[in-house]
Amino acid sequence: MNIMIVEDERNILHGMKQSLSELNGSGQVHRIYAFESAEEALVQMHDVKPDIVVTDIVLPQQSGLDLIEQMLRMNIKAKTVIVSGYDDFRFAQKGIKLGVTDYILKPFDKRQFQQAICAVIELIAEEEKKRRDTDSQLRLGTRTLRDKFIYGLCIQPASLQEHL
Repeated sequence: MNIMIVEDERNILHGMKQSLSELNGSGQVHRIYAFESAEEALVQMHDVKPDIVVTDIVLPQQSGLDLIEQMLRMNIKAKTVIVSGYDDFRFAQKGIKLGVTDYILKPFDKRQFQQAICAVIELIAEEEKKRRDTDSQLRLGTRTLRDKFIYGLCIQPASLQEHL
C-alpha cells in the first residue's frame, strides 16, 4: 500500500510517518509519502498513486476536505482518513458525504492510529478480493456463453436459403 499523509504540524506528521513505518515490517505498507499542504499533495497525487490518504482538516491554504473533493474530481480512488483536533459534527458530516473511511480525533496514540490504518488496509484487501472474484466469475460466464454459442453452431442445422 502507498500511503500519503497530509499534515501541517511537523511533529505530528513525523509521528504519523514513524508509526506507519513500523507497519512496513508486516509487508502491508510499501511507501509512505508526507506533505505539509494539500497543494503539495495534489501536485504529487498522480505520481504517488496512493491507496490511502491521511489528512488533517485544517491545513494552511486548502482544507483536508477540499483535498478530498479535488481527489474525487481527479478520479483518485484512494481511501481517506481524516485526523483532526476538531470534533465539530459538521466536519464529520461533510467527511461522510465525501466517503471518508475513518475520522480520528487528535490527540491519538500510536496504537490507535496504527489500528485505524490496518483496518483500512484490510478493507482495501477485502474489496480487491471481491473484485478479483467478480472478474473471475465474469470470465467464466463469458467463456460458457461463447462455448454454448459455438456448440450450437456446430450441432444445430442452419437454415440457409442460398441457391447454388
